[in-house]
Amino acid sequence: MENDGERKKVQHLQMEERGAIRVLKKQWPGARAIARKIGCIPSAVTNELRRGTPKRKIDRGRTLGYSAQRGEAVYEANLQACHIYLQK
Repeated sequence: MENDGERKKVQHLQMEERGAIRVLKKQWPGARAIARKIGCIPSAVTNELRRGTPKRKIDRGRTLGYSAQRGEAVYEANLQACHIYLQK
């Protein structure tokens, strides 16, 4: 999936882009390289990696890796919380 800047300025990540982030994270450790490959800004990749990576460590101090499904679930939960807050 190579967009190289074809995306609109303000556009949310889709599930396929989250999957691409998961795959590309194993190849390139940097958010800038991943962002360039999928055609978004580096902060979007950084935020998505933070969303999709659990805060807790598993046994022996290792952390679980990024999950596109977890990132999507956290995104949806945050979106719902935002809409509930805005409706008050």
